Amino acid sequence: MPFFIGIVPPEDYKEQILVFRNKWAKTFRNRWDNNGFRAPVEPHITVKLSNGLTEDMNWLEKV
Repeated sequence: MPFFIGIVPPEDYKEQILVFRNKWAKTFRNRWDNNGFRAPVEPHITVKLSNGLTEDMNWLEKV
């Protein structure tokens, strides 16, 4: 199971991001598809990608 650490913005910011994303969705659809974003993900800020994060949770104390 892949893990990552992310921050989800407050609801009012999240809504603004979704409006912006939907406005430009058709224009950038091919770019998003090429990047592997076939279905939109919840707006977030990625703090740490999955490399080094494992299911055994040994990494959690370091974080």
